[in-house]
Amino acid sequence: MFTQKDILSDFQRMYREHWNYVWGHHETGCVDCSGAFVWSYDQHGKNIYNGSNRIARVHVKEVIPIAEARASGLIVPGVAAFKTYKPGNQYYDLKDTYKPGGKYYNGDLNDYHHIGLIDEDIDWVLNAQGAKTGFVRSRIKENWTHIGYLLAVTYEGVKPMAETKMMIGNLSPGTGTVNMRREPSTGAFVVDKLKAGTVVTKTGEQGVWSSVKAQGKSGWIMSQFLVPYSDNSTNTSTLTLEQRVANLEQRVSALELR
Repeated sequence: MFTQKDILSDFQRMYREHWNYVWGHHETGCVDCSGAFVWSYDQHGKNIYNGSNRIARVHVKEVIPIAEARASGLIVPGVAAFKTYKPGNQYYDLKDTYKPGGKYYNGDLNDYHHIGLIDEDIDWVLNAQGAKTGFVRSRIKENWTHIGYLLAVTYEGVKPMAETKMMIGNLSPGTGTVNMRREPSTGAFVVDKLKAGTVVTKTGEQGVWSSVKAQGKSGWIMSQFLVPYSDNSTNTSTLTLEQRVANLEQRVSALELR
């Protein structure tokens, strides 16, 4: 088992011994920001890609904005932390493999250009910062923007984020789809268009929005378009409230007669 204590111990050693930063390296005493994760994983028989954008998209459960994670109590020791450039930023340099048509495109166009690990004091991040400074301990408020739970790491005593199976419904007559957006905002990039009846996994809430996973993608939809899922659910896009209640009552009656 690879636990949060294991990865924390490895990163605290890098900081205590002040390892050097060398781009692309993941050797004892010499790592880059994602190379520190590669080195730690190697010590415990695990593998991870050397690249912060790939880690953000493949090796964490979900990338969560810092503000949202803090409000939900999701920032804990041993989770990955990211610094981000958004499209249009002067230093934005996201590779084509993460853009539309690329192998790892998932609707997220953020450039996660730097990665570290949340320390035992969650206001600090352990990270291989650069050639001049080496391995350091930075304040989380110093431009760290997102966190992510590492899939290979077991977080002891941490309550997993609740996930609920639901489906798309409550659409107005003549409306075939609802937009799943990259962020909880009506102006955010549309990741996918979900048809009525599409089964989704709800992973969280923020105001009138719900974070969901569907059809291999993650994003946000307005909570009003989610309805409870059951194996014999019907397409709810064109049903009136009275019809849905009648269907529910019929199912309850059928169960009582068994």
